[in-house]
Amino acid sequence: MAVVNRFSAVHYNPKKFSKIGDLVSPPFDMVRDDLRKKLREEINNYIHLILPEGEGESKYKNAVNKLFGWLLRDVLVVDRVPTFYIHEQNFILDGNSCKRYGVIGLLKLEEYGNSVGKHEMSFEKRVEDRYFLMKEAQSNLEPIFCLYRDKEAEMAKKIKTFLTDAHPFLDVPDLDGNRNRVFKIEDPDFNQWISAFFKDRKIDIADGHHRYEAALRYKDEMQMAPGKNFSGKEPFNFIMADFFSANDETLVILAFNLLIRQVSLGYNELLKKLNDLFKIAAIVFEDEKSEQLARKKLQMVLKENKEKGIRAYGMFLKTVPNRYFVLNLKEAMPSDSADLETLEREVLEKLFGIQSQDYKNGVTYEGDFSLALNAVRSGNFDAAFLINPVSIKEVLELSDKNKLMPNKATNFYPKVLSGLTLFSYRYSSIEF
Repeated sequence: MAVVNRFSAVHYNPKKFSKIGDLVSPPFDMVRDDLRKKLREEINNYIHLILPEGEGESKYKNAVNKLFGWLLRDVLVVDRVPTFYIHEQNFILDGNSCKRYGVIGLLKLEEYGNSVGKHEMSFEKRVEDRYFLMKEAQSNLEPIFCLYRDKEAEMAKKIKTFLTDAHPFLDVPDLDGNRNRVFKIEDPDFNQWISAFFKDRKIDIADGHHRYEAALRYKDEMQMAPGKNFSGKEPFNFIMADFFSANDETLVILAFNLLIRQVSLGYNELLKKLNDLFKIAAIVFEDEKSEQLARKKLQMVLKENKEKGIRAYGMFLKTVPNRYFVLNLKEAMPSDSADLETLEREVLEKLFGIQSQDYKNGVTYEGDFSLALNAVRSGNFDAAFLINPVSIKEVLELSDKNKLMPNKATNFYPKVLSGLTLFSYRYSSIEF
């Protein structure tokens, strides 16, 4: 099954910076243009590596120049001893305080199948972008977010015991106020136990399919280089990953709600077409206070319908500002198709003639339920479609069946920060 090794990470110098939270970034594909601009105001922010300025080849060279400049000035430092790293995430969800534990290490690259599972479609353009950045930087700049099965919570028990006497070398808030603490494991027995633990596990990628496929491409390219013999222990055979238990109750998936900037169909025509597919109900409100209650009711109805096995969506139209709609699909869809897949195929493509992920035509995805509704309320978008989140069980089942959901079908929360650790092909060492 999976091969997971410890390594010596590159990371921000805690002796040089007291507020590393000002330097880290969300993953590259979660950074919008306005946030990117704001983060770039800090000259040492990680955004300069993962989303470098410039166009074409120049942007990748800009990232490399920034990386080596930071290493020369001790903005970034390299650990001397290979180890696994414990990543503790503390966050608030629905008013409740949550804590979960990740293990940062190196995953040996394998084709998708028995050892590594995939649940989400990927796009060539994004894979290519990450490939050129990784090849130029000779580094994994961001860990991918991975899941492992652990019904007995063996890993969590070991980690909690370890943390009773451990002190973090990084203690970093993210932009949402979530706290991230990172610890080095200096106990050789615990490090060896972790490697052994993963040998019996399948790994499922939660976030990071494009980066994983970029690393696979580079590995295959290097292994085919003429006249060279490889041992399989070269750095390009591995990718940095943050591993979390799929059985942890704090592992949360939110929905990516769909926003359409311009709807060409009139209200009556749209409802008539939707009525062919859905049973339609409305939640009416009159003012701001009753609208807040309507939002809670909409979320509750969608959740209850999912529990009953009914595929349901919410809808809000700019042209109908005083009601939310509940769309219950009339005919059952295959259980191995995601809610977003059905919405994109039956509504986005067939009704509006827009391909999924067609950002040029004003299609975008919003993870926050209220922000999606506010985007229509503000007039920036004509329509919002609200979607029930996918369950962990559904993700694992689809992965085991090699069935793929659309990109943006899952929204794991919180994301794994970029800038906590870096795996350098040149400077990091690996323990086998």
